[in-house]
Amino acid sequence: MKFAGLRISFIFFVLLLVYSCKKSDDIIQREISHISFINLLPDSTLKNRPDVRLGVDFYIGEQLVNINPFFYRQGTSRYIDLISNKTQIYIRRGSETLITDTLALADKQFYSVFLGHTARRAGLRDTIFSIATSDDLTQTSSGQNAKVRFAFMSPDMPDVNVTAKIRRSNRDSVILTNQMFRTVTDFLELRGDSVIFKFESAAKELRVTDTVFIQPGKIYTYSTYGTWLGSPGQDPTFGLVETVYK
Repeated sequence: MKFAGLRISFIFFVLLLVYSCKKSDDIIQREISHISFINLLPDSTLKNRPDVRLGVDFYIGEQLVNINPFFYRQGTSRYIDLISNKTQIYIRRGSETLITDTLALADKQFYSVFLGHTARRAGLRDTIFSIATSDDLTQTSSGQNAKVRFAFMSPDMPDVNVTAKIRRSNRDSVILTNQMFRTVTDFLELRGDSVIFKFESAAKELRVTDTVFIQPGKIYTYSTYGTWLGSPGQDPTFGLVETVYK
């Protein structure tokens, strides 16, 4: 009887081991995607407390991603891992749902979600929108280069050409043409160095950024914010938010 008990215990142990291995395989074989979030939507305030700012919260399904709200010009400092699938995202400000969207996420792919708004115009409301992108984070073709893209999120900006003045060459090079509001470019490669970006409209209106340092091998997104014309009482004047991916 003792032998039979040991035999049953051994069989139970083997079955448990097989089941555990199977569960481990299931976990290992799960397909994982990666997502980041950048907020270019100006903060709201409480009606009875104008000194209290309201940022936004980012949900994947009903799971809150952030610990603290994302305020204007903030976002995730890293990509968030989640199981690859059709995924429902929600962007909320307090109890108000601003954005509901469904993303089809592929295995081992990287994605970003940008939150922005259109400009108020006579008879038209301020509209909130999101843009989802698939991010190419492959290495640069040269160890001296960095990868750079732009998200054009300034609500009143005209179509622009973008030039880069790299310190080492000390000349302006056109890197993008006819770029529109509410678009995100593909990544392009630039030589790692100190750079000044210039944005110029067809009317020759020019906006020049402060010098930024682009580090070789890194990947950057530069998101425009604020108003092109800098209207009083609206967003701050035109500028760039830098997001570094790696």
